[in-house]
Amino acid sequence: MTKRLAFGLFLSIFILGACRNDAPRDIRNYYFPLRQLTEGLVYEYRADDSLTPAYWHYRSILGKEGHFLTSTYYEQELEPLQMTREEMVSNGMLLRDLRLFATDTASLARTTTVQIEHGNVFPFQVTDSLGVFLYKVSWTDEEGQQITLTRNRRFLGDTSFHFEGRTWPGVVFSLIESIELDHPQQGYFEQQLQGREGYAHELGLFFYGKAPKGQAPIIFSLRDRYTMEELEKKANKR
Repeated sequence: MTKRLAFGLFLSIFILGACRNDAPRDIRNYYFPLRQLTEGLVYEYRADDSLTPAYWHYRSILGKEGHFLTSTYYEQELEPLQMTREEMVSNGMLLRDLRLFATDTASLARTTTVQIEHGNVFPFQVTDSLGVFLYKVSWTDEEGQQITLTRNRRFLGDTSFHFEGRTWPGVVFSLIESIELDHPQQGYFEQQLQGREGYAHELGLFFYGKAPKGQAPIIFSLRDRYTMEELEKKANKR
């Protein structure tokens, strides 16, 4: 059976005065270029000079068993905080593994494997309707607190980005996110976030940002790309 993303599609809403085209549009080339990432590449994202940059190392694995994209998020001192593995399926990218790395209260390294309920990362086909693409994962922290992250992506339309001396065509998604915390002693808490993310043609994720509803999100944008060896050299110079 052909593998496909189980995207949650909500009812389309008619917008008065707008011309709507429901024909599917293929945007797969706006995601990361897997064939160019077989050796791995670091994407450096920055908001401004007062905030620590975000380093993401992307590497693709292209084989008979499928096409995969791995990503590792590094902090300033090059300690990995998160690792993911996505699989390319017939209509998008599907999250297969997500692991979180942290140091517990006893200063011991802790790895948490996240449970994936809906792993829709990026759709290859969108329309002008208000379809929502569902992402939902959960895990338990060292205190026994159950954490659930639900993210709804909605395609907004086209844009463009300037990077490496040229203009890149892009697409933008809106984000509505819910973080639920269920602590065995402290009880239940939920926070709602909203934001946006943009993808550039043949480049991948170009910017992302989110914040509590009613607040302006801090936007991290792609500043540079280089090899892992170059990132290690940068770290050694600090």
